[in-house]
Formats: sequence, structure tokens, C-alpha cells
Amino acid sequence: MTGVSIYIVNAFCGAGADGNPAAVCILDREYPAAWMQSVAAQLNLSEVGFLEQIGAPSPKIRWFSPITEMPLCGHVTLAAAHVLFNEIGPKNECVISFSSASGPLDARRFADGVELDFPSIDCRPIATPPWLAGALGVQPGFVLASETKYLIELATEQEVRQVRPDFRRIRSEADRGLIVTARSATRDFDVVSRYFAGYVGVDEDPATGSAHCCLTSYWTKKLGFNELRMWQASPRGAPVPGSPGWCKGSTEGRGTDRDLR
Repeated sequence: MTGVSIYIVNAFCGAGADGNPAAVCILDREYPAAWMQSVAAQLNLSEVGFLEQIGAPSPKIRWFSPITEMPLCGHVTLAAAHVLFNEIGPKNECVISFSSASGPLDARRFADGVELDFPSIDCRPIATPPWLAGALGVQPGFVLASETKYLIELATEQEVRQVRPDFRRIRSEADRGLIVTARSATRDFDVVSRYFAGYVGVDEDPATGSAHCCLTSYWTKKLGFNELRMWQASPRGAPVPGSPGWCKGSTEGRGTDRDLR
């Protein structure tokens, strides 16, 4: 691993949240995917990012869970931008455009954090999978799906918080990640959610940028809002009365995540 630097960064750790730990590996050359996967498995975080071509106009980023390569990852991209802006990149740089499997991803530096320009992902209504209620321990409401995620709307925020998943069943039967979501019960946020990704080796992800690409698309259309304040109600995150949400979603072409550390 000569020439490889590894940074551990807590992403999405705004007021009241412990955030999602991300590892960012800065590479001095190209490495095989199998090597990256072995590093991700050893670090055993929800995802690890690998950055190549540092200093190029569009550094390349790849993401790996403990068991597979991922097509998109928000919190690791946020962590990678933080490292480049604050640790190894030019101090006056304000925009980074990452090259990725999901296309170009822009990160912009602001006084209160970093803003990510991520794609909006549509989910389509589907028939409820027969295993879903047993896996979540709750009766699903409206169920939609994208290529990599199910989006399950529940009736209330309390139901979202009280979901007690059967992780073993999710790992064996779910072929995609599971987003459970509902309208917020308070005025501090518009939407709450949780995310379970046993299919890539992550039981419950603390804070998931890619899930909000789906959530933003769904809820802005349903509620008629141009911007949303959203909270991921995992054990590492809880709302603080009066605080801003760690994630904002916009309908202006692409979703926006703002780290408010």
C-alpha cells in the first residue's frame, strides 16, 4: 500500500447527528477492483471511496461496500470532497467535479459545509413483494422501486422509527436497498426515512445520500415542494428541535445534499 493514504471522515454529522463514518483512500496509481474490495472488507464501514487522478480536472471516484462495488454513494463523496478541500487540495478551490460510474458529480464548498449535486432518481410503483411485510415487521403502504432501491411509504413518522427489521430475512430475500419513509410529525422537517441495505452487507446505513436521490424525486412531486428538509432517523441521527436538517432536496434538475457540520 505504498503511496496510499486513508482518511476516516464522519459525513452528514450536523446538529444532533453522529453522522456516517466514511473511509477515503487516496491512490497514487490505478489498483485492481479486487484489491479495492479487499480494503473495503477489511475497513468494514458501510462504504469506502477510492480516489484516482488527484489533481486532474475530474478526479475519479469509486465506492465499495464490504462485499461489492456501489454505483453511487453520497456520504463517501461528501467525505472525499472534504478531504480534497481541506487536507490535500488547493485551499482556494471551491468546486470539484468527480468522474464516476453515475456520471459527473459536483461538490461545492460553502462557509457552512459542502453541497453535492447528485442525480434525481425516479421510482415507479410496483406490487408489494410478498416477503416485505415480514422483513420489515410492518405493513407497507405505497411501494415503489428503482433499479437499486425499494421505496416504502408508511403512514406516520412513528411507524418509520418503530420498524424492527428482520436483517437475516432482508439479506436473503431483498435484491435492493429498502427505504422506509413518511411525512415528518414535526415542523422541523418535511420527511423522515431509514435505509436498510443488507444486499450489499449493510444492515442499517446511518446516513445515505443516494437514498435521498429517490426521496427527493418522490416527495417533491407528491407534496408539490421545490425544496425539502429531510432527516434520516437511524440510531446515529435524531432531530433536534429548531435545527436544520442535514439533507435538503431540490427539484432543480438534480438533488442537493448539504453537510451542516
